[in-house]
Amino acid sequence: MASGGIGVAEAGPAPPAPAAPPPTARRTLPVSLRLSSVRDIRPLVEMYMELSPEARRFYHPFPFDRSQLWIIYGYMVLASRLARATVRMFPHWSVILIVVVTPGQRRPVGYGTVRFVGDRGSNLRAKMGFTVAEGFRGMGVGTALLKRMIAASLSVGVTRAVGTILRANAASLSVAKKFGGTYQERPDTPDRFAPGEANVVAEGDLTRYMHLLDERDQEAAARRAARRNRPSTH
Repeated sequence: MASGGIGVAEAGPAPPAPAAPPPTARRTLPVSLRLSSVRDIRPLVEMYMELSPEARRFYHPFPFDRSQLWIIYGYMVLASRLARATVRMFPHWSVILIVVVTPGQRRPVGYGTVRFVGDRGSNLRAKMGFTVAEGFRGMGVGTALLKRMIAASLSVGVTRAVGTILRANAASLSVAKKFGGTYQERPDTPDRFAPGEANVVAEGDLTRYMHLLDERDQEAAARRAARRNRPSTH
């Protein structure tokens, strides 16, 4: 599994992002994204339990215990249906759980969670995290999840994201940098599942994230159109 998230950052150099392959080398996987349902609970539990040791290092928001996971995911499925009504009054109890599936496949190949922190009203911020199955990385699944999570946050009136990322999680830090996020090392925010690891707090403007993702989609569509219209050499 691959994992990632966006969350507060203010300063400091981000680790260099890996070199991106040329656009022609990338395959975009057609996917569908939707709110989670009861039938997703079992595959979500299995997906989480199947995280590789490296993925568990970077993505470990819940205990690795099946019985507890059934309760956690079950609660999130229910809370997702009520988030619009509850986020302003009970933000800490509100969550949105989004799953991503491929055509013809019911089992999710990834999922994202949006939780909320801060005071009621305008100070609310979204905490996002997502994971994608190992065989589906590098195909735009994570980007599609990120865009849907941002849209879900904006739909309930939350315009900023905040979260804690392990300093060694270069992928998540590069996402924060790429989309205009700021970050700052915070030794006082320990991760109980990763003792001794340095942490970074990152924050960003979700409206800006969405604008940049829309621009990216438009550029990708223009490249695809240019390739289709390119004269054949045969």
